[in-house]
Amino acid sequence: GTGTTINPTLELLFNGPKLRSFSLSFEFAPVDEDDATASRRIIRFFRQGMAPKRVNTNTIFIGSPNVFRINYRTSGGGNIKGLHRHKICALVACETNFTPDGVYQSYPDRYAGAQPVRTTMTLSFVELTPIFENDYRDKKEEDAGLDDALLDQITFNDIGF
Repeated sequence: GTGTTINPTLELLFNGPKLRSFSLSFEFAPVDEDDATASRRIIRFFRQGMAPKRVNTNTIFIGSPNVFRINYRTSGGGNIKGLHRHKICALVACETNFTPDGVYQSYPDRYAGAQPVRTTMTLSFVELTPIFENDYRDKKEEDAGLDDALLDQITFNDIGF
């Protein structure tokens, strides 16, 4: 009747830093057998890279899967400063869709028997360390003990993480 409502007094509570997750999708449409072989090898690389490793012949202990450093690069090899950066990531899912149009279509391939006409691969990553404010200020990133030569400095022209 008065045109007012109850104030919900919402508050955002800080519970601690969070690990970011993100997905990248790639579409494969090979045009010949060599291109199809390269597509299969790329898909296998990521599937194999996310699998844990056996430590010797001991079945009690397993080794960590590979970790990934994802960068967006120019054709000259430099970082694209207008895109965000990622910290070291773990690949947590690799989904492959061999029927992206809802219909399976393939052509003969002497190396694989048959090759799908189109394939979509979606990779889901989670960063291993949270982002802190000093990541924008420090000259190097303290990230999973990796060689600092692999890491690039974040400049004022970068949008950052």
